[in-house]
Amino acid sequence: SDSASFTRSMRTLHFHLGSTAVMEAALQYLPELPIRKWLPKYNAGTLRDDMIAGLTVGLMVVPQSLAYASSIAGLRPEQGLYSSWAGIMVYMFLGTSKDVTLGPTAIMSKITADNAGTEKWCATNSAGVVEHLTECDRVTDNAILLCLFGGFINLVMGLLHLGFVIDYISYPVLTGFTTSAALTIAWGQVHSLLGLSSRIIRRPFQYSVHDVFTNLDKVKYPDIIMGLTCILLTIGCQKLKQRMEKKKVRNHIQNVLWFIGAAGNFFVVVFGIVVVRVCVATSDDIVCSPKLSKHCLTDEGHIPAGLKIGAPPSVTGTNIGQLAVGAVLVALIGYLESVAIASAFARSNGYEINTTQELVAIGCSNIVSFFVGSFPVTGSFSRTAVNSATGVATPAAGLITGTIVLVCIQFLTPLMRYISKASLGAIIIVSVLKMFNWRLPLQLWKVSKIDLIPWALSFFGCTFFGIEYGISAGAITNMLIMVYFTASPTHTIMWRDQKGGGGVMQSIAEGSASNGDSNNGLKASPPDTGDAKTVVCKIGGSMLYPVGKPWKKTLKASMNECHCSAVVLDFIHVARIDYTGMQSLFEAVEDARDDGAVVHFANVGPVANAVLSRADFWTKMSMSESASSQSVSAAIAAAEGDALEASTMPSETQPLLRSPRRKNTSGGATTFGDAEAKATTGVIQ
Repeated sequence: SDSASFTRSMRTLHFHLGSTAVMEAALQYLPELPIRKWLPKYNAGTLRDDMIAGLTVGLMVVPQSLAYASSIAGLRPEQGLYSSWAGIMVYMFLGTSKDVTLGPTAIMSKITADNAGTEKWCATNSAGVVEHLTECDRVTDNAILLCLFGGFINLVMGLLHLGFVIDYISYPVLTGFTTSAALTIAWGQVHSLLGLSSRIIRRPFQYSVHDVFTNLDKVKYPDIIMGLTCILLTIGCQKLKQRMEKKKVRNHIQNVLWFIGAAGNFFVVVFGIVVVRVCVATSDDIVCSPKLSKHCLTDEGHIPAGLKIGAPPSVTGTNIGQLAVGAVLVALIGYLESVAIASAFARSNGYEINTTQELVAIGCSNIVSFFVGSFPVTGSFSRTAVNSATGVATPAAGLITGTIVLVCIQFLTPLMRYISKASLGAIIIVSVLKMFNWRLPLQLWKVSKIDLIPWALSFFGCTFFGIEYGISAGAITNMLIMVYFTASPTHTIMWRDQKGGGGVMQSIAEGSASNGDSNNGLKASPPDTGDAKTVVCKIGGSMLYPVGKPWKKTLKASMNECHCSAVVLDFIHVARIDYTGMQSLFEAVEDARDDGAVVHFANVGPVANAVLSRADFWTKMSMSESASSQSVSAAIAAAEGDALEASTMPSETQPLLRSPRRKNTSGGATTFGDAEAKATTGVIQ
């Protein structure tokens, strides 16, 4: 049976996870359910606040979910309702944000459409009947499986504390994606406003633009009028809500006006239902089913009543392979979207969230939603904003919202067939245009031009090729840029004259350099006197393998420009040293000694010093850790003192610190590895 197949498949998934660590983490986690923190404090006041918030959000989510499912995800409209109640109820137990409301969003709907292959298989004809029923069922199963797979990835990431992975998607890449999504989603609703059938509009953006313009002779004027009217009504409701929110104290009438503005989507849809219902009562020719003409309104069509919960789709190796990329996108983008929203409202309302816990909550919400026929869900910004503005007290408001959705599914679906497609398209357009961030490219041009590259790759890639290609191209390019700058840090080289008798260090004048640091009397250009000089090299970053050779060349060139007897290496920016970086350091110190200079170190941090100690650097260089000072000034004083002492000794008794480089038996300079066998000489051979 399907149920037995599903059980076997889930056991296979469990086996391939290698789940000992995951299960142990889950067992440790169970006693820490977030609901235990607020439930004991629940009272009549918090119940009142949660009921008001839950009612408002419930009236908002019903029309939004219908629109997202049918107009963006390409699924039957009832799938939006199925996606709007279970996840938000699960989040009540596991979520750490009192404001976040989970459910269908425009972004998740678009990712579902692009990765489940929904496109136009679930589109209805003029009689409201799905023509490609078999294909529609197949892609609907894919969308539901995406909910399971994405939730499973989120849950595992949460249990293993892998939330940091999302940090590798930069703000320009993410904004390029959301801006592209806003453009493509908004344009994808133009055909609804024009009354064009979705069956003649292809999904890729460039094809959609072509198809709309080549079918302008088929537009339906009632749909245009309905769409424009609903856009104006939706914007008017938003303005009304914003105006009421500016009032510090509101009377009862103003509270009612605020509620109308907050639940504006619901009232716009009701307006559309009333218009279509009146048209049906007036004339059969006004509504597009069963007759089709240029002078009819396009309605939503039949929506079945009640929850149709059957056996969930079977999990097979085939659909896992087909949906793997989409599942990763659902998990990463869903987590990023929800946590960004939760963090913003937590800061605004003065509390903290647990991002790892949010991963677990989103994962479990999607897994449970899978069993009721949901496509992927995540936190919704617009509904969360309304939830917060109504003064929600706890996540229990989600229980009220879910209950309202269930009531609509059970009793109100006969009325939903009269919903105008143009009204749903208007709601979506007004909702997503806020995500179109046209200012960011201008800011990037002004602040960091190179960040325009990952932004452009993300934006144009997501728009013309697909979300997975756009985000991947932008993220990879961003990491390559990061690697380039990490491998090419700016090293600061400065000189100081050793004035006074015999090179004894004089008083150092403290002053601010251009970067805000004290420059310790150092000059940023080569001196023109013949006196002995001290060179200070501030290494610009961690000493990793790409940095060594350029850094050595920079130091060598600077030493050649002046008569240098002392070198100070400032490690203030060195957080890490790898094996190749250590080899470069050995060679740089020997190069300096070959030129007759004493080398000292400044600001060596504990991590870098631990690496130096493990590599026996101080021993192999015949140096002690006293050659490392806690400030540049102290290092300069020590280095110049040693240089003065060395200059007064006979050459045959000068310390090994200034000895020439020794050669190995093959005649070449030794390496870091050779030093392991020759440590007793104190130098690299």
